[in-house]
Amino acid sequence: MSAVVIDTTTSQGFKEAREALDLTVRDLAHVLGMSVNGEKTIRKWERSGGYGPNPVASTALDWFLDGFRPDSWPEEV
Repeated sequence: MSAVVIDTTTSQGFKEAREALDLTVRDLAHVLGMSVNGEKTIRKWERSGGYGPNPVASTALDWFLDGFRPDSWPEEV
């Protein structure tokens, strides 16, 4: 169970989770190992009325909210 309860499967919840983790869109794209267009994709996931976040990325955000930090986690966060 997450210490912070946010529904990461919705666009708004995904954005709230990223912000709660103090990650920029660029940081999250890097942590998720996304390609050059990763930032643009994350912005689409966070846009209301869009197609919503990728289920795997939502699961990863849940893990991050639970305290998991991959090796690619930004040092300053």
